[in-house]
Amino acid sequence: MEVIVRFRHEGEEGAVYLHELEDDIRAGRIPPTAELQYAPWTGERFLPMGSIEHLSEVFDAPGARFALHLRMGPWPWLSTLVTLVVLASGVLQLAVVVLGGRMGAWGHSLSGWFSSSVTGFDPLVLDAMWLSPWTSQLVHGGPGHLFPNLAVLGYAGFRVERAIGTGGYAVVAAASVLSGSLAVALLEPLPVMGSSLLGYGLFGALLAIGFRFGDSIPEHYRRFYGYGNLTLFAFLFISGLGLENASHTGHAGSLVAGFLCGMVLSTETMAAKAVARSARRRNLAVAAAICVVPVSFAPLARHNPSLVFRDAERVENAQAGVSLVLPRRLLSNEGRLRGLSAWSTSVVSREAVFCGLERVSESGVPEEDRFLANWSVKGLGLGFNTQPVEPLGPGWVARGARLPAPRGGRPVQVVEQQLQRGEWVLRLGYLVEEQPDGSVGGRAGMFERVIRTVEVSEPPKLVEARTAWKQSPDAVLRGVAYARQLGRMGRVLDGDAVLRGYLDGSQNERASAARLEFWARYSDSLPQEVAAWAEALSVEDASSARLVGQVRYHLALGDCEVSETALSELEGRANAAAESPALRLLHQESCVSADTNGPPG
Repeated sequence: MEVIVRFRHEGEEGAVYLHELEDDIRAGRIPPTAELQYAPWTGERFLPMGSIEHLSEVFDAPGARFALHLRMGPWPWLSTLVTLVVLASGVLQLAVVVLGGRMGAWGHSLSGWFSSSVTGFDPLVLDAMWLSPWTSQLVHGGPGHLFPNLAVLGYAGFRVERAIGTGGYAVVAAASVLSGSLAVALLEPLPVMGSSLLGYGLFGALLAIGFRFGDSIPEHYRRFYGYGNLTLFAFLFISGLGLENASHTGHAGSLVAGFLCGMVLSTETMAAKAVARSARRRNLAVAAAICVVPVSFAPLARHNPSLVFRDAERVENAQAGVSLVLPRRLLSNEGRLRGLSAWSTSVVSREAVFCGLERVSESGVPEEDRFLANWSVKGLGLGFNTQPVEPLGPGWVARGARLPAPRGGRPVQVVEQQLQRGEWVLRLGYLVEEQPDGSVGGRAGMFERVIRTVEVSEPPKLVEARTAWKQSPDAVLRGVAYARQLGRMGRVLDGDAVLRGYLDGSQNERASAARLEFWARYSDSLPQEVAAWAEALSVEDASSARLVGQVRYHLALGDCEVSETALSELEGRANAAAESPALRLLHQESCVSADTNGPPG
């Protein structure tokens, strides 16, 4: 037999079957303030349903608890506190920008903190700044960035905490910020800042709560959840698309994390009254655990770089004649540093691996002094790095230095490996910023591993010259070009062997001229057999090209008398070489200088 009871709610009075009333209470559609008259429980009076002992178990059902919390829950203090902290940090940041140097050392410290409080691959993974996902939510690019985010935090945070409680809000916030930060670190080249990661996560939770609880949400509150927020969310998302520096990847990661938490999280608002507090403590513990997850990234990046830098590949730097194994993240951020090829983990990072060729100094400046000059900062001193630098291998020279901090920045340590190859110096190394404690970040170890993958090959100009020579070995001009490239790489005897092969052919005069020019350039490496051959050459019946070579060759050796004989022969010809005036000037400068600086006669 069906039991009929009478009830009054929101000014209406009626009758309903008892089991249907209990179903409505469990679903959260009837609040405990509604009044009931049922003789076995209330006699002839109407009493609030929440005060009737027989219905206490029904009102303790998850749907009823959830609806009750929405209607009569405590003030969402945690979301309010988070919003106020973000506001206070934003106002302080604006004050630092406006007041500038008037705040003294304190202002400089705050400015440095705000500048470094970003999240992304560099700070989160390489430098193990595990707090960066959370500190990045406190830093904004200006009022136009701060206040729209505050509006989202205040609106969405209030509603989420009201629906799923303090512990549930904490889990949504922690998971959203961490997921968004990981998405940025793994998929974007730039670091990010701003509380939009938290805002998008809270929006995702608002959508999920509306879809998950459906009819359990009191009618008055349904416009704040689920479909009720789609228009507002669409406006927020579309407006974000127009922002050049908006992190859409981070927003998507936060939105998905917030939505999933809202769909599956068990919170104190759905728990029975007896276990509500333990459910809140459990969720707060989960949120705290999520916050410390990035601590694991430090040993991950330091001891297992291959797990962090996946998809590495060997890349050839044709200009330098070397190849390196570079992670794809470095390959995506290629640029220039002090005239050398460079690769960094981020387009805004001061830290990078560099590589390139330079001509050996002809001014007599020691390479160590030249190294310091290469890295000196105008107006600032440069000190040696006290840490020893291990050479890459035989022939390599390793140097290290410390660049002082520019205004508002941190000191930079530079490590450079140099390998001399004839007239060229191969420069290979990296720059890393110092941490506040004087150590270097995680990039140092990673960059060191990169430069130790170097494989030295021949520069492209040498390869091209050899290829052309092999295609036409009888063409003396190609042989001369190949010999010159060999000489520039320090392979002087190999270059001479190429030229010597033409001396007995029809191109003897041209080959002799080229060989003399070649040895004039590399007189310090002159073997005895070349000297004997050059001395045996006469100036009579020699071509103008060979005479030019003889002049240069003997000037390089300081034989002014023989040089004068060849130069006079050249100048006495009707078809004298066009460069004879320049040769005469060079002869005078070299020989007069030698006479002036030589011993007295």
